[in-house]
Amino acid sequence: MLKGQSVLMDNKSGLNRANIKQSIALRDEIVKNAMSGLDARYVNGGVESYKGSDCANFAINPFKQVGLIDDRVKIPHQHKDWMLGKDINPFLFREYILQFAFEVPFDSRQTGDLVTFLYRNIESHVGIITQTNPDWFIHNPSGGAVKFQKLTHATSLKSVYRHKKIIELERNER
Repeated sequence: MLKGQSVLMDNKSGLNRANIKQSIALRDEIVKNAMSGLDARYVNGGVESYKGSDCANFAINPFKQVGLIDDRVKIPHQHKDWMLGKDINPFLFREYILQFAFEVPFDSRQTGDLVTFLYRNIESHVGIITQTNPDWFIHNPSGGAVKFQKLTHATSLKSVYRHKKIIELERNER
């Protein structure tokens, strides 16, 4: 609950309105921060969205900017080795995401959720859902620049992840 904010409970659903408003505000801020990097170039291993970053740093930075991820936690970078055909741990990035997020069903996706994609059977690309129904996401594709793209439930779509704090805020409190 925000400081100085009273708790308003919806009598019918038992949802805490203050938490729902805070959750929506966090989601909106995550998307707004991601949009500030629009058109920034892809830089392998790059960490600053506005100067250029890879897809992982681009997608994680908005969460860091709103204080949902500790800035000291570093993203595992293995893209270069992987592209050169070297053996890597295909679960390294997934393990990183699971430190702060839970996987959720595709059908429950929401604005501000992370979405990952498979390439060579490895969860290797990530973006942020910016809109649902119709679905759009923002991402930084290798060899390109940050852009919006329509999200289709394609075979390359792997998982949707939601930050643990957002889940906690949205949990029913009866």
